[in-house]
This record gives sequence, C-alpha cells and structure tokens, in this order.
Amino acid sequence: MSADTRIDPLDALLDLEAALATEERDLRGVLNLGANDIVVLRLLLAAEQADALVRPSEISRTLAISTAATTALIDRLETRGYLARRPHESDRRSIRVTATIPDDSPIRAAFATSRAHRADALDGLLPEQRDAVASAFRRLSSAIAPGE
Repeated sequence: MSADTRIDPLDALLDLEAALATEERDLRGVLNLGANDIVVLRLLLAAEQADALVRPSEISRTLAISTAATTALIDRLETRGYLARRPHESDRRSIRVTATIPDDSPIRAAFATSRAHRADALDGLLPEQRDAVASAFRRLSSAIAPGE
C-alpha cells in the first residue's frame, strides 16, 4: 500500500464512532430504550456471559451518575422486566443486579446481532492483527477516559 492510499486511523475512528452512534440510535428507537438503559443492559448481559456480579455501584461508575439516578434507572428497568435485584451471595448487606431478559427477547436478539456483526468484521484478521486492534482500542479508551 503506497503512502497516499493508506487509511488514516483517526478518520477510520471517526467512521467507527459514527457507525456506533447510528447503531445506538437505531437500537434505542427499535427497542424503546434510553442510551443509559442500553449501556446497563449490555453490561448485565456481558456479566451474565462472564458469570460476573454487577452491583448498583458499578452501574453508577459506568454511567457516571448519582446513586439516586442509578436507583431510578434500576427501578425503571426492573418494572419493565429487564433486570432484578438479588441479594449478594457472600455479602447479605449488598445487592447485585441481574438481567432477566428472556432468551427470545428482541433485546437479546438485537444485542446478539450487533455482537455478531462486530465479530464478523474481525474474523479475517490474523492473530497478531487482532492483538494490534485490541491494543489500539485499549489505548484509545485509556486516552479518552483515563482511569476507566
């Protein structure tokens, strides 16, 4: 590839950001969810896959919102049947939040389709290319949101 046909990584990043924003907007419209709702549901579904626990404080940190706002968000999603509060197994004073989205839900289908599209885009990469992409994403994440 010659110097004048190389892809500018910052231009590619802008394209990716625009595509992600479009995807989120479309998801919000189709699923009738807010932006924070989508972030929380993705967090809970990822935790479910990793067999990890999510506390309300993690939701607050992830969204950079107050405890009161987190409680309101959890209440709203719990009322809609998307999540539940459960006692923490080892610390009965604490609670954890779990996804209660049915397996055949349009939400799970939409998130699975989104993840599959991303995985498909990375499928043709060699292992060292995948490592380089993952490393670049982590460096960009750290640069954009230090300490996260």
